Amino acid sequence: MDTRQHKFLVAMVLMLTVGLLLGGYAQAAEKPIVLRYAGNFPIKHFMTQMMGDWAKQVEQRSNNRVKIELYPAGQLYTDKDLDRALVSGAVDLGQAMPNVLAGISPAMHILDFAMVFDDWDHFDRVYHKGDGLKITDDEARTHNMKEVFLMPYGNTLGPITAKRKVVTHEDLKGLKVRSMGGNIALALQALGATPVFLSSGEVYQALQRGTIDGAVSGLTSMHERAWGEVTKYLWELYFCSTTSGHTVANLNSWNKLPPDIQKIMLDTGRELELKYRKDVMIKENDAARAGLIKKGVEFVAPSANEAAACFKLVKPIHDEWAAKSKYCKALFDLAEKERKK
Repeated sequence: MDTRQHKFLVAMVLMLTVGLLLGGYAQAAEKPIVLRYAGNFPIKHFMTQMMGDWAKQVEQRSNNRVKIELYPAGQLYTDKDLDRALVSGAVDLGQAMPNVLAGISPAMHILDFAMVFDDWDHFDRVYHKGDGLKITDDEARTHNMKEVFLMPYGNTLGPITAKRKVVTHEDLKGLKVRSMGGNIALALQALGATPVFLSSGEVYQALQRGTIDGAVSGLTSMHERAWGEVTKYLWELYFCSTTSGHTVANLNSWNKLPPDIQKIMLDTGRELELKYRKDVMIKENDAARAGLIKKGVEFVAPSANEAAACFKLVKPIHDEWAAKSKYCKALFDLAEKERKK
Protein backbone atom coordinates (compact mmCIF):
# COMPACT_ATOMS: atom_id res chain seq x y z
CA MET A 1 0.00 0.00 0.00
CA ASP A 2 1.51 3.31 -1.05
CA THR A 3 1.54 6.44 1.08
CA ARG A 4 -1.39 8.03 -0.77
CA GLN A 5 -3.64 5.00 -0.19
CA HIS A 6 -2.64 4.84 3.45
CA LYS A 7 -3.54 8.49 4.00
CA PHE A 8 -6.87 7.97 2.25
CA LEU A 9 -7.77 5.00 4.46
CA VAL A 10 -6.77 6.88 7.61
CA ALA A 11 -8.93 9.82 6.54
CA MET A 12 -11.89 7.52 5.89
CA VAL A 13 -11.54 5.87 9.29
CA LEU A 14 -11.41 9.28 10.97
CA MET A 15 -14.49 10.46 9.09
CA LEU A 16 -16.43 7.34 10.04
CA THR A 17 -15.37 7.67 13.67
CA VAL A 18 -16.42 11.33 13.82
CA GLY A 19 -19.69 10.47 12.11
CA LEU A 20 -20.47 7.75 14.62
CA LEU A 21 -19.62 10.04 17.52
CA LEU A 22 -21.77 12.86 16.17
CA GLY A 23 -24.59 10.42 15.53
CA GLY A 24 -24.32 9.18 19.09
CA TYR A 25 -24.40 12.72 20.43
CA ALA A 26 -27.44 13.54 18.29
CA GLN A 27 -29.21 10.42 19.48
CA ALA A 28 -28.41 11.31 23.08
CA ALA A 29 -29.68 14.85 22.52
CA GLU A 30 -32.95 13.50 21.17
CA LYS A 31 -33.53 11.31 24.21
CA PRO A 32 -36.53 12.76 26.09
CA ILE A 33 -36.39 14.07 29.64
CA VAL A 34 -38.24 11.54 31.79
CA LEU A 35 -40.21 12.81 34.79
CA ARG A 36 -42.15 10.71 37.30
CA TYR A 37 -45.54 12.18 38.32
CA ALA A 38 -47.24 10.64 41.38
CA GLY A 39 -50.79 11.06 42.65
CA ASN A 40 -53.27 9.47 45.04
CA PHE A 41 -56.74 9.78 43.54
CA PRO A 42 -58.47 6.67 42.16
CA ILE A 43 -57.77 5.75 38.55
CA LYS A 44 -61.22 6.87 37.34
CA HIS A 45 -61.33 10.12 39.33
CA PHE A 46 -61.32 13.32 37.27
CA MET A 47 -58.25 14.55 39.17
CA THR A 48 -56.36 11.55 37.80
CA GLN A 49 -57.77 12.33 34.36
CA MET A 50 -56.43 15.86 34.73
CA MET A 51 -52.97 14.46 35.51
CA GLY A 52 -53.10 12.47 32.29
CA ASP A 53 -54.40 15.34 30.16
CA TRP A 54 -51.69 17.68 31.43
CA ALA A 55 -48.92 15.13 30.86
CA LYS A 56 -50.14 14.35 27.34
CA GLN A 57 -50.40 18.00 26.34
CA VAL A 58 -46.98 18.85 27.78
CA GLU A 59 -45.44 15.98 25.82
CA GLN A 60 -47.14 17.07 22.60
CA ARG A 61 -46.36 20.77 22.99
CA SER A 62 -42.71 20.01 23.73
CA ASN A 63 -42.47 17.83 20.60
CA ASN A 64 -41.90 14.84 22.87
CA ARG A 65 -38.77 16.32 24.41
CA VAL A 66 -40.40 15.40 27.73
CA LYS A 67 -41.89 12.07 28.76
CA ILE A 68 -44.04 12.10 31.88
CA GLU A 69 -44.60 8.76 33.59
CA LEU A 70 -47.87 8.68 35.55
CA TYR A 71 -48.27 6.87 38.88
CA PRO A 72 -51.80 7.61 40.18
CA ALA A 73 -53.77 5.93 42.98
CA GLY A 74 -50.84 5.77 45.39
CA GLN A 75 -48.78 3.50 43.13
CA LEU A 76 -45.56 5.18 44.26
CA TYR A 77 -46.40 6.99 47.50
CA THR A 78 -49.46 7.34 49.72
CA ASP A 79 -50.68 10.79 50.67
CA LYS A 80 -48.83 10.33 53.98
CA ASP A 81 -45.45 10.04 52.22
CA LEU A 82 -45.74 12.15 49.08
CA ASP A 83 -44.58 15.40 50.70
CA ARG A 84 -41.22 13.94 51.75
CA ALA A 85 -40.81 12.26 48.36
CA LEU A 86 -41.25 15.61 46.61
CA VAL A 87 -38.80 17.44 48.85
CA SER A 88 -36.15 14.72 48.57
CA GLY A 89 -36.51 14.31 44.81
CA ALA A 90 -37.61 10.68 45.07
CA VAL A 91 -40.34 11.80 42.65
CA ASP A 92 -40.16 14.68 40.16
CA LEU A 93 -43.80 15.77 40.20
CA GLY A 94 -46.63 15.19 42.63
CA GLN A 95 -50.36 15.77 42.65
CA ALA A 96 -51.22 16.55 46.25
CA MET A 97 -54.06 18.08 48.19
CA PRO A 98 -53.03 21.06 50.35
CA ASN A 99 -53.26 19.17 53.64
CA VAL A 100 -50.66 16.69 52.38
CA LEU A 101 -48.11 19.49 52.01
CA ALA A 102 -49.14 21.53 55.06
CA GLY A 103 -46.52 20.07 57.38
CA ILE A 104 -43.69 21.19 55.12
CA SER A 105 -45.08 24.30 53.42
CA PRO A 106 -47.90 25.81 55.53
CA ALA A 107 -48.87 28.42 52.92
CA MET A 108 -49.82 25.63 50.51
CA HIS A 109 -52.52 24.59 52.95
CA ILE A 110 -54.44 27.86 52.69
CA LEU A 111 -55.59 26.84 49.22
CA ASP A 112 -58.36 24.81 50.90
CA PHE A 113 -58.30 26.25 54.40
CA ALA A 114 -61.57 25.99 56.30
CA MET A 115 -63.94 28.88 55.63
CA VAL A 116 -61.44 31.31 54.05
CA PHE A 117 -62.85 31.77 50.53
CA ASP A 118 -66.43 32.81 49.84
CA ASP A 119 -66.56 31.50 46.27
CA TRP A 120 -64.47 30.96 43.14
CA ASP A 121 -64.47 34.67 42.29
CA HIS A 122 -62.96 35.46 45.68
CA PHE A 123 -60.47 32.63 45.18
CA ASP A 124 -59.37 34.01 41.78
CA ARG A 125 -58.93 37.53 43.14
CA VAL A 126 -56.44 36.10 45.61
CA TYR A 127 -54.55 33.49 43.59
CA HIS A 128 -54.65 34.70 40.00
CA LYS A 129 -55.50 38.39 39.92
CA GLY A 130 -53.57 38.91 43.14
CA ASP A 131 -50.21 37.59 44.34
CA GLY A 132 -51.52 34.44 46.01
CA LEU A 133 -49.89 31.99 43.63
CA LYS A 134 -46.55 33.82 43.79
CA ILE A 135 -46.65 33.91 47.59
CA THR A 136 -47.36 30.17 47.69
CA ASP A 137 -44.54 29.43 45.26
CA ASP A 138 -42.09 31.65 47.15
CA GLU A 139 -42.57 29.57 50.29
CA ALA A 140 -42.52 26.27 48.37
CA ARG A 141 -39.09 27.14 46.97
CA THR A 142 -37.69 27.50 50.48
CA HIS A 143 -38.59 23.80 50.93
CA ASN A 144 -37.11 22.60 47.61
CA MET A 145 -40.46 22.53 45.79
CA LYS A 146 -41.99 24.45 42.89
CA GLU A 147 -45.70 25.24 42.46
CA VAL A 148 -46.58 24.24 38.89
CA PHE A 149 -50.36 24.60 38.70
CA LEU A 150 -53.57 24.38 40.71
CA MET A 151 -56.10 21.59 40.23
CA PRO A 152 -59.77 22.42 40.97
CA TYR A 153 -61.34 19.71 43.08
CA GLY A 154 -64.67 21.15 44.16
CA ASN A 155 -65.44 21.05 47.84
CA THR A 156 -64.53 19.70 51.24
CA LEU A 157 -67.49 18.93 53.46
CA GLY A 158 -68.92 16.60 56.04
CA PRO A 159 -68.68 14.53 57.95
CA ILE A 160 -70.34 11.63 56.20
CA THR A 161 -71.34 9.29 59.04
CA ALA A 162 -72.18 5.65 59.48
CA LYS A 163 -74.65 5.81 62.37
CA ARG A 164 -75.21 9.22 63.93
CA LYS A 165 -77.16 11.90 62.08
CA VAL A 166 -75.41 15.25 62.54
CA VAL A 167 -77.66 18.32 62.55
CA THR A 168 -75.55 20.77 64.59
CA HIS A 169 -71.93 20.83 65.70
CA GLU A 170 -73.12 19.65 69.12
CA ASP A 171 -73.82 16.28 67.50
CA LEU A 172 -70.12 15.92 66.66
CA LYS A 173 -69.10 15.52 70.28
CA GLY A 174 -67.64 12.10 70.90
CA LEU A 175 -67.38 11.23 67.21
CA LYS A 176 -64.09 10.04 65.71
CA VAL A 177 -63.95 11.69 62.30
CA ARG A 178 -61.35 11.09 59.63
CA SER A 179 -59.78 14.29 58.40
CA MET A 180 -57.08 14.95 55.85
CA GLY A 181 -54.95 16.51 58.55
CA GLY A 182 -53.95 20.15 58.80
CA ASN A 183 -56.59 22.80 59.40
CA ILE A 184 -59.53 20.49 58.75
CA ALA A 185 -58.44 18.43 61.74
CA LEU A 186 -58.19 21.62 63.80
CA ALA A 187 -61.61 22.76 62.58
CA LEU A 188 -63.19 19.42 63.49
CA GLN A 189 -61.61 19.65 66.92
CA ALA A 190 -62.96 23.19 67.36
CA LEU A 191 -66.43 21.89 66.48
CA GLY A 192 -66.23 19.10 69.07
CA ALA A 193 -65.18 16.03 67.07
CA THR A 194 -62.06 13.92 67.55
CA PRO A 195 -60.06 14.07 64.30
CA VAL A 196 -58.36 10.91 63.04
CA PHE A 197 -55.79 11.05 60.24
CA LEU A 198 -56.17 8.22 57.74
CA SER A 199 -55.17 8.02 54.10
CA SER A 200 -58.12 8.02 51.70
CA GLY A 201 -57.67 4.35 50.90
CA GLU A 202 -58.08 3.35 54.56
CA VAL A 203 -61.40 5.09 55.18
CA TYR A 204 -63.86 2.56 53.71
CA GLN A 205 -62.69 -0.27 55.93
CA ALA A 206 -62.47 2.00 58.99
CA LEU A 207 -66.09 3.10 58.48
CA GLN A 208 -67.17 -0.47 57.86
CA ARG A 209 -65.49 -1.74 61.03
CA GLY A 210 -66.58 1.21 63.15
CA THR A 211 -63.05 2.30 64.06
CA ILE A 212 -64.13 5.77 62.92
CA ASP A 213 -67.62 7.28 63.01
CA GLY A 214 -67.37 9.51 59.97
CA ALA A 215 -65.12 11.21 57.46
CA VAL A 216 -64.57 14.60 55.83
CA SER A 217 -63.63 14.78 52.15
CA GLY A 218 -65.03 15.90 48.80
CA LEU A 219 -68.21 14.59 47.20
CA THR A 220 -66.33 13.00 44.31
CA SER A 221 -63.94 11.09 46.57
CA MET A 222 -66.79 9.91 48.80
CA HIS A 223 -68.57 8.57 45.73
CA GLU A 224 -65.55 7.16 43.88
CA ARG A 225 -64.33 5.38 47.00
CA ALA A 226 -67.81 3.92 47.63
CA TRP A 227 -68.18 5.37 51.13
CA GLY A 228 -71.92 5.53 50.49
CA GLU A 229 -72.01 1.75 50.91
CA VAL A 230 -71.02 2.00 54.58
CA THR A 231 -72.62 5.32 55.65
CA LYS A 232 -76.11 6.76 56.11
CA TYR A 233 -75.83 10.54 56.53
CA LEU A 234 -73.85 13.47 55.14
CA TRP A 235 -73.80 16.75 57.03
CA GLU A 236 -73.36 19.45 54.38
CA LEU A 237 -71.09 21.75 56.31
CA TYR A 238 -68.72 23.13 53.68
CA PHE A 239 -65.28 23.60 55.13
CA CYS A 240 -64.22 24.80 51.69
CA SER A 241 -66.32 25.27 48.56
CA THR A 242 -63.29 26.16 46.41
CA THR A 243 -61.06 23.21 47.23
CA SER A 244 -58.12 22.81 44.88
CA GLY A 245 -55.06 20.60 44.79
CA HIS A 246 -51.48 21.27 43.79
CA THR A 247 -49.23 19.87 41.14
CA VAL A 248 -45.80 20.44 42.61
CA ALA A 249 -42.33 19.76 41.24
CA ASN A 250 -39.16 18.94 43.10
CA LEU A 251 -37.18 22.17 42.72
CA ASN A 252 -33.99 20.43 41.60
CA SER A 253 -35.89 18.55 38.89
CA TRP A 254 -37.60 21.77 37.84
CA ASN A 255 -34.38 23.77 37.59
CA LYS A 256 -32.89 21.18 35.23
CA LEU A 257 -35.67 21.74 32.69
CA PRO A 258 -35.13 24.12 29.76
CA PRO A 259 -37.00 27.44 30.22
CA ASP A 260 -39.29 26.82 27.24
CA ILE A 261 -40.44 23.50 28.70
CA GLN A 262 -41.04 25.13 32.08
CA LYS A 263 -43.26 27.68 30.32
CA ILE A 264 -45.15 24.95 28.48
CA MET A 265 -45.85 23.21 31.80
CA LEU A 266 -47.05 26.40 33.51
CA ASP A 267 -49.23 27.56 30.61
CA THR A 268 -50.76 24.12 30.07
CA GLY A 269 -51.56 23.83 33.76
CA ARG A 270 -53.36 27.17 33.88
CA GLU A 271 -55.41 26.31 30.78
CA LEU A 272 -56.48 22.98 32.27
CA GLU A 273 -57.29 24.55 35.63
CA LEU A 274 -59.85 26.80 33.95
CA LYS A 275 -61.14 24.08 31.63
CA TYR A 276 -61.67 21.52 34.38
CA ARG A 277 -63.32 24.01 36.68
CA LYS A 278 -65.79 24.97 33.97
CA ASP A 279 -66.37 21.71 32.09
CA VAL A 280 -65.62 18.88 34.51
CA MET A 281 -65.69 19.78 38.20
CA ILE A 282 -69.33 20.89 38.47
CA LYS A 283 -70.55 17.95 36.40
CA GLU A 284 -68.54 15.45 38.46
CA ASN A 285 -69.73 16.88 41.77
CA ASP A 286 -73.36 16.75 40.66
CA ALA A 287 -72.91 13.13 39.56
CA ALA A 288 -71.26 12.25 42.88
CA ARG A 289 -74.15 13.78 44.83
CA ALA A 290 -76.64 11.77 42.79
CA GLY A 291 -74.59 8.61 43.29
CA LEU A 292 -74.47 8.99 47.07
CA ILE A 293 -78.21 9.66 47.24
CA LYS A 294 -78.81 6.54 45.15
CA LYS A 295 -76.82 4.56 47.73
CA GLY A 296 -79.22 5.83 50.39
CA VAL A 297 -77.12 8.59 51.95
CA GLU A 298 -79.27 11.34 53.46
CA PHE A 299 -77.95 14.89 52.97
CA VAL A 300 -78.46 17.18 55.99
CA ALA A 301 -77.89 20.92 55.47
CA PRO A 302 -76.99 23.08 58.50
CA SER A 303 -79.14 26.14 59.10
CA ALA A 304 -77.74 29.62 58.42
CA ASN A 305 -77.42 30.21 62.16
CA GLU A 306 -75.58 26.93 62.61
CA ALA A 307 -73.17 27.73 59.74
CA ALA A 308 -72.45 31.12 61.34
CA ALA A 309 -71.82 29.48 64.72
CA CYS A 310 -69.38 27.04 63.11
CA PHE A 311 -67.52 29.88 61.38
CA LYS A 312 -67.15 31.69 64.71
CA LEU A 313 -65.63 28.56 66.28
CA VAL A 314 -63.24 27.98 63.35
CA LYS A 315 -62.08 31.58 62.78
CA PRO A 316 -59.36 31.56 65.51
CA ILE A 317 -57.59 28.80 63.56
CA HIS A 318 -56.93 31.31 60.75
CA ASP A 319 -55.02 33.57 63.13
CA GLU A 320 -53.02 30.66 64.53
CA TRP A 321 -52.06 29.44 61.06
CA ALA A 322 -51.15 32.95 59.90
CA ALA A 323 -48.44 32.99 62.56
CA LYS A 324 -46.68 29.97 61.03
CA SER A 325 -44.86 31.99 58.37
CA LYS A 326 -44.76 35.39 56.72
CA TYR A 327 -46.18 33.73 53.61
CA CYS A 328 -49.22 32.45 55.50
CA LYS A 329 -49.88 35.87 56.98
CA ALA A 330 -49.59 37.50 53.55
CA LEU A 331 -52.14 35.07 52.10
CA PHE A 332 -54.66 35.51 54.91
CA ASP A 333 -54.29 39.29 54.72
CA LEU A 334 -54.82 39.20 50.96
CA ALA A 335 -57.88 36.93 51.30
CA GLU A 336 -59.42 39.25 53.88
CA LYS A 337 -58.68 42.31 51.76
CA GLU A 338 -60.28 40.73 48.68
CA ARG A 339 -63.29 39.51 50.68
CA LYS A 340 -64.32 43.10 51.36
CA LYS A 341 -64.49 44.09 47.68
